[in-house]
Amino acid sequence: MMSLESIIAENDKTTQEARRKGLSPYIALQDGDEGIKKAPRLGYFVPNGYESVQEFFVDSTGWKRESEPALTFGQLLKKVREGYGYGIVECGQFQLYVREYKRV
Repeated sequence: MMSLESIIAENDKTTQEARRKGLSPYIALQDGDEGIKKAPRLGYFVPNGYESVQEFFVDSTGWKRESEPALTFGQLLKKVREGYGYGIVECGQFQLYVREYKRV
């Protein structure tokens, strides 16, 4: 199991790399776009021209039940909106946070 310090350090590194590489969110081509599987790891980086809209707590194992707090991938897909961007903010051992972005 990863320690909290390890998770924080990894997420800080991800944020710095995303900024350095000039990464941007994956833009959904349609509602429910499964292409969000390609969403980049952006950490806490919010690219120029985007603003953060909301974050989703998502199971990353594929073993979660729908009654548990983290969203399943199917539940997340129901929230994906055409034209909005998506990126991974934080990755833990079993869950992750996906951020939704809007172009400004």
